[in-house]
Amino acid sequence: MTPRFATIAPTAADLRGGVLPLGPLRGGPWLSDAETLRIEVPTDGISDDGAARQIDAALSGDGPLFGESAQSPELAAWYQEAGLTAGGSLLIRRIGRGRVRVSPLGPPFRFIDLFAGIGGFRLGFEAAGGECVFSSEIDADACDTYEANFGDRPHGDITAIDAADVPEHDLLLGGFPCQAFSIIGKRRGFEDTRGTLFFDVARILKERRPAAAVLENVKQFRTHDGGRTCATVVNTLEELGYTTHVTVLNALNYGVAQRRERTFIVALRNDLETAPFRWPEPYPERADLAEILEPDDAVAPKLWGTEYIRAKRLARLREQGKQPIRPSIWHENKGGHIGQHPYSCALRANASHSYLLVNGERRPTGRELLRLQGFPDDFRIAVSHRALRKQCGNSVAVPVIAEVAAAVRRALRDA
Repeated sequence: MTPRFATIAPTAADLRGGVLPLGPLRGGPWLSDAETLRIEVPTDGISDDGAARQIDAALSGDGPLFGESAQSPELAAWYQEAGLTAGGSLLIRRIGRGRVRVSPLGPPFRFIDLFAGIGGFRLGFEAAGGECVFSSEIDADACDTYEANFGDRPHGDITAIDAADVPEHDLLLGGFPCQAFSIIGKRRGFEDTRGTLFFDVARILKERRPAAAVLENVKQFRTHDGGRTCATVVNTLEELGYTTHVTVLNALNYGVAQRRERTFIVALRNDLETAPFRWPEPYPERADLAEILEPDDAVAPKLWGTEYIRAKRLARLREQGKQPIRPSIWHENKGGHIGQHPYSCALRANASHSYLLVNGERRPTGRELLRLQGFPDDFRIAVSHRALRKQCGNSVAVPVIAEVAAAVRRALRDA
């Protein structure tokens, strides 16, 4: 599968000549018929509104399917306006056919990865120039996958770790579980969060005072318990000295072939000089499911649905007045309705074995599950398929995290 994002470091000659190296995004047909590349660059700090600018650059080079670089005098001017110098780096994202989004990255920063899962947050923030200095995860299988890919094993239960033992860091990251606050309504802020895993986020923020925190939860988090759960989290962050930004982002809008809506909270420390925070704009095109699927003849026999399941779902689809489309992923809801889409419904940790069927025939492979969450193809599979299904169902979508990381970096550029 073609990489969705990468970190690149233009040389001094690249900057002078307005050249954008494309080598890290090599592969796939996304530029094979193009002569130009449309580059979307941020203008934060250059224009008042911070709106993105579109630059058309000519492709050149000897890549197998497209030029190794793109070049434009306007890009050279933007490099200068943005203050990018040799030794600096850019986060580049493929947002459509013949289109990329580019953001300059500032100095390296340190982050901690709480409720780390298999490292989706880490991959996105490492791409934005970050260094992980601490991680925590309680699930042993997830720790196996994490260690196989990053070389270090997360610390265990965060509730048993003293906040003073967590290293200094600039950003705190974490997808904490959605839990009601048992004494909510007493309006004691920080104290109201005791007994939940968010309390461990709050106590580390209180002890270490990082510049920012990025938190993730299910879409329903904002309305959970009548909205009181989210309100308590926001009030606690504000009590600790942070300005919060809350929204729901859908991975389907950021280069992932999966409809996955999640609540994100970005908290920026009040005493820092920050630029206005802006949530990332959706991509102009959706991911192509055909890029994600493996050839049927490479799929293990155990992943194919039984004749009974396949016939039953096909019959239900036709009862709904529909015919099969390919490629597609079929989803059966609790009412027995069959949905088929050129993308996946949200992966779930505890879904039934045949919750999703590729083309109504087989279950997704482990590599396909990882691709549906935006993990690169060199991400190692170190556990059973059953364990991997659970891990992918719990994971964040990596390209979404990379976009949020770029947005946070822009806001903190002067901090």
